Amino acid sequence: MENINQLNMEEEIGKIVETHFDDKDNLLLNMLNPVFVKCDYENKSLTVKYKCEKWNLNTGGSMHGGIIGTAFDNCFGMLAHYLCSQMVTTIDINVRFLKPVLLGDELIITAKADSVGRTIISLSAEAKTKNGTVTAAAASASFMVIGGKRV
Repeated sequence: MENINQLNMEEEIGKIVETHFDDKDNLLLNMLNPVFVKCDYENKSLTVKYKCEKWNLNTGGSMHGGIIGTAFDNCFGMLAHYLCSQMVTTIDINVRFLKPVLLGDELIITAKADSVGRTIISLSAEAKTKNGTVTAAAASASFMVIGGKRV
């Protein structure tokens, strides 16, 4: 039998994805079209995938670095929202690009909370392609809890 905390996390993350990507005015987040893969309550982690499509290619023919950064920020934000049950905002993010993400690739991001404090949440993540066999990028970020009830 699955742990009740794990089931709760899956349900809550599902609600976050539904509410954040049902806003027809937020074109970029809708176009990113994140797909929930899995979460892990014990490890405070979340895995989401994004498809590399023609609209997000750079002039070199690979996924634009800004889109990869946005995907990391998006995944971090969903996890941070879940962990503190309040509104959060990114205060810093660092992305290291390691391999190109090509048209048709799935960018699979697994984010993990490294530290969850009362006001600051520190996270790290890896983005993989080729069915999770190639690390394309890595990132770290800090989020600040700004209060209020999560939307």
